[in-house]
Amino acid sequence: MLLAAGDLDGAARALGPEGASRVGLERWRARVGIAAWVVLVAGALAAVVAARGLRPLLRPPVEFFYLLPVAALFAGAALTENSALGHAVEIIVAGGLAATWLSGAALEAARARGRVTLRRVLAHIALAGLAVLAVCYISITRERLVDQLVETIRYGAD
Repeated sequence: MLLAAGDLDGAARALGPEGASRVGLERWRARVGIAAWVVLVAGALAAVVAARGLRPLLRPPVEFFYLLPVAALFAGAALTENSALGHAVEIIVAGGLAATWLSGAALEAARARGRVTLRRVLAHIALAGLAVLAVCYISITRERLVDQLVETIRYGAD
Protein backbone atom coordinates (compact mmCIF):
# COMPACT_ATOMS: atom_id res chain seq x y z
CA MET A 1 0.00 0.00 0.00
CA LEU A 2 2.89 2.33 0.72
CA LEU A 3 4.33 1.68 -2.75
CA ALA A 4 0.95 2.41 -4.36
CA ALA A 5 0.66 5.63 -2.36
CA GLY A 6 4.13 6.72 -3.50
CA ASP A 7 5.66 6.61 -0.01
CA LEU A 8 8.88 4.92 -1.10
CA ASP A 9 10.78 5.69 2.11
CA GLY A 10 7.97 4.22 4.19
CA ALA A 11 7.83 1.19 1.91
CA ALA A 12 11.59 0.69 2.24
CA ARG A 13 11.30 0.72 6.04
CA ALA A 14 8.26 -1.59 6.04
CA LEU A 15 9.62 -4.09 3.53
CA GLY A 16 13.17 -4.15 4.86
CA PRO A 17 16.11 -5.59 2.91
CA GLU A 18 14.00 -8.20 1.11
CA GLY A 19 11.86 -5.46 -0.46
CA ALA A 20 14.79 -3.26 -1.47
CA SER A 21 14.73 -4.37 -5.10
CA ARG A 22 11.01 -3.56 -5.44
CA VAL A 23 11.49 -0.14 -3.84
CA GLY A 24 14.51 0.48 -6.05
CA LEU A 25 12.45 -0.37 -9.12
CA GLU A 26 9.73 2.07 -8.02
CA ARG A 27 12.35 4.79 -7.45
CA TRP A 28 13.71 4.21 -10.96
CA ARG A 29 10.18 4.38 -12.42
CA ALA A 30 9.58 7.66 -10.57
CA ARG A 31 12.79 9.13 -12.01
CA VAL A 32 11.80 8.07 -15.53
CA GLY A 33 8.40 9.67 -14.92
CA ILE A 34 10.08 12.96 -14.03
CA ALA A 35 12.21 12.70 -17.17
CA ALA A 36 9.03 12.10 -19.20
CA TRP A 37 7.48 15.29 -17.86
CA VAL A 38 10.70 17.18 -18.65
CA VAL A 39 10.50 15.90 -22.25
CA LEU A 40 6.91 17.12 -22.54
CA VAL A 41 7.71 20.57 -21.17
CA ALA A 42 10.76 20.80 -23.44
CA GLY A 43 8.62 19.81 -26.41
CA ALA A 44 6.03 22.47 -25.63
CA LEU A 45 8.75 25.10 -25.21
CA ALA A 46 10.37 23.99 -28.46
CA ALA A 47 7.03 24.46 -30.23
CA VAL A 48 6.74 28.00 -28.85
CA VAL A 49 10.30 28.78 -29.93
CA ALA A 50 9.80 27.25 -33.40
CA ALA A 51 6.58 29.24 -33.85
CA ARG A 52 8.23 32.36 -32.40
CA GLY A 53 5.50 32.87 -29.84
CA LEU A 54 2.16 31.55 -28.70
CA ARG A 55 -0.03 33.30 -31.27
CA PRO A 56 0.83 30.94 -34.20
CA LEU A 57 0.07 27.97 -31.95
CA LEU A 58 -3.50 29.06 -31.23
CA ARG A 59 -4.86 27.84 -34.56
CA PRO A 60 -5.07 24.03 -34.72
CA PRO A 61 -3.53 22.40 -37.79
CA VAL A 62 -5.58 20.24 -40.16
CA GLU A 63 -4.08 17.00 -38.85
CA PHE A 64 -5.59 17.76 -35.44
CA PHE A 65 -9.08 17.67 -36.96
CA TYR A 66 -8.26 14.38 -38.69
CA LEU A 67 -7.03 12.80 -35.45
CA LEU A 68 -9.85 14.09 -33.22
CA PRO A 69 -12.62 11.63 -34.25
CA VAL A 70 -10.18 8.72 -34.40
CA ALA A 71 -8.90 9.56 -30.91
CA ALA A 72 -12.44 9.87 -29.57
CA LEU A 73 -13.30 6.46 -30.99
CA PHE A 74 -10.24 4.85 -29.37
CA ALA A 75 -10.93 6.50 -26.01
CA GLY A 76 -14.58 5.53 -26.10
CA ALA A 77 -13.81 1.93 -26.99
CA ALA A 78 -11.14 1.64 -24.29
CA LEU A 79 -13.46 2.99 -21.60
CA THR A 80 -15.97 0.24 -22.31
CA GLU A 81 -13.40 -2.48 -21.60
CA ASN A 82 -11.38 -1.76 -18.49
CA SER A 83 -11.42 1.35 -16.30
CA ALA A 84 -7.65 1.56 -15.71
CA LEU A 85 -6.85 0.81 -19.33
CA GLY A 86 -9.52 3.25 -20.47
CA HIS A 87 -8.05 6.06 -18.38
CA ALA A 88 -4.57 5.29 -19.70
CA VAL A 89 -5.88 5.47 -23.26
CA GLU A 90 -7.61 8.78 -22.42
CA ILE A 91 -4.27 10.22 -21.29
CA ILE A 92 -2.51 8.91 -24.39
CA VAL A 93 -5.24 10.33 -26.64
CA ALA A 94 -5.14 13.73 -24.91
CA GLY A 95 -1.34 13.81 -25.12
CA GLY A 96 -1.46 12.76 -28.76
CA LEU A 97 -3.95 15.49 -29.60
CA ALA A 98 -1.84 18.10 -27.78
CA ALA A 99 1.34 16.91 -29.49
CA THR A 100 -0.39 16.93 -32.86
CA TRP A 101 -1.67 20.45 -32.32
CA LEU A 102 1.65 21.87 -31.14
CA SER A 103 3.71 19.94 -33.66
CA GLY A 104 1.56 20.82 -36.67
CA ALA A 105 1.12 24.47 -35.69
CA ALA A 106 4.86 24.89 -35.08
CA LEU A 107 5.71 23.37 -38.47
CA GLU A 108 3.11 25.55 -40.21
CA ALA A 109 4.59 28.65 -38.57
CA ALA A 110 8.11 27.65 -39.57
CA ARG A 111 7.00 26.89 -43.13
CA ALA A 112 5.27 30.29 -43.38
CA ARG A 113 8.60 31.92 -42.56
CA GLY A 114 10.47 29.67 -45.01
CA ARG A 115 12.49 28.14 -42.18
CA VAL A 116 11.90 24.43 -42.79
CA THR A 117 15.21 22.63 -43.17
CA LEU A 118 16.02 18.94 -43.11
CA ARG A 119 17.75 19.40 -39.77
CA ARG A 120 14.66 21.08 -38.30
CA VAL A 121 12.37 18.35 -39.62
CA LEU A 122 14.57 15.58 -38.21
CA ALA A 123 14.76 17.31 -34.82
CA HIS A 124 11.00 17.79 -34.94
CA ILE A 125 10.41 14.10 -35.66
CA ALA A 126 12.76 13.06 -32.85
CA LEU A 127 11.10 15.36 -30.31
CA ALA A 128 7.60 14.32 -31.36
CA GLY A 129 8.58 10.66 -30.99
CA LEU A 130 10.03 11.30 -27.54
CA ALA A 131 6.86 13.17 -26.57
CA VAL A 132 4.72 10.20 -27.62
CA LEU A 133 6.88 7.81 -25.59
CA ALA A 134 6.74 10.18 -22.61
CA VAL A 135 2.94 10.41 -22.72
CA CYS A 136 2.63 6.64 -22.99
CA TYR A 137 4.97 6.12 -20.03
CA ILE A 138 3.16 8.70 -17.91
CA SER A 139 -0.21 7.11 -18.68
CA ILE A 140 0.77 3.53 -17.87
CA THR A 141 2.58 4.51 -14.67
CA ARG A 142 -0.25 6.78 -13.52
CA GLU A 143 -2.73 3.94 -13.90
CA ARG A 144 -0.27 1.40 -12.40
CA LEU A 145 -0.24 -0.71 -15.57
CA VAL A 146 3.52 -1.24 -15.95
CA ASP A 147 3.57 -4.70 -14.37
CA GLN A 148 0.51 -5.74 -16.38
CA LEU A 149 2.16 -4.51 -19.59
CA VAL A 150 5.40 -6.39 -18.81
CA GLU A 151 3.43 -9.55 -18.07
CA THR A 152 1.49 -9.23 -21.33
CA ILE A 153 4.71 -8.78 -23.30
CA ARG A 154 6.27 -11.83 -21.61
CA TYR A 155 3.34 -14.23 -21.75
CA GLY A 156 0.97 -12.78 -24.35
CA ALA A 157 -2.62 -11.63 -24.04
CA ASP A 158 -5.20 -13.77 -22.23
